[in-house]
Amino acid sequence: RYVKLPSGVIYADAQTGTGEEVKEGDRVSLQWVLRRSNGYFVDSSQVAGDDPFQFRVGDPTGAIQGLDEAVRGMRPGGVRRVLVPPRLAYVEG
Repeated sequence: RYVKLPSGVIYADAQTGTGEEVKEGDRVSLQWVLRRSNGYFVDSSQVAGDDPFQFRVGDPTGAIQGLDEAVRGMRPGGVRRVLVPPRLAYVEG
């Protein structure tokens, strides 16, 4: 089941984790795969040496806005597919 947030971010949980839900201020560590909307593979944590992406939720310097919104409510061990609109996907510079 896909959920659309007011910002336009869309997500679906492929696997629900256990434990407390992620909230603002939490530090998260993600294994990730980045694809374009047409499915074209761009990059992944596996290709990047299995280094997870880590950031503090709510920190504007931590992650793109769409990802920051999308991880809220996840639980440890969960798997979530996230579709981020372009205006929330890119950073300046």
